[in-house]
Amino acid sequence: MAMRIGIVVSALIAYALPAAAVTVCYPRDQMLSYISRDFDATKQTVGILRPSSVMEVWVSDKDGDWLIVTTDLEGSSCIVAYGEDFSLSDLKQTKDKG
Repeated sequence: MAMRIGIVVSALIAYALPAAAVTVCYPRDQMLSYISRDFDATKQTVGILRPSSVMEVWVSDKDGDWLIVTTDLEGSSCIVAYGEDFSLSDLKQTKDKG
């Protein structure tokens, strides 16, 4: 699962960005097309990262692999992290336990 994400992200990096780049960025419409078509994911959560950008967590419906994508005001979306075995936790229970 994570290997599949790593291979896809590596391919995107090799195709679109120079070797020194650490994130994969595309215009938002292209990024959403990739996420829905090739990664088969749905958005699980969204939040304001800073006044000029948002962060979204996208999770594969097939296997729990996940991507964190940031989008700025200019419409550039970047994959900044990815992994596997995503699960939602009950935030109220987490807060109650300290």
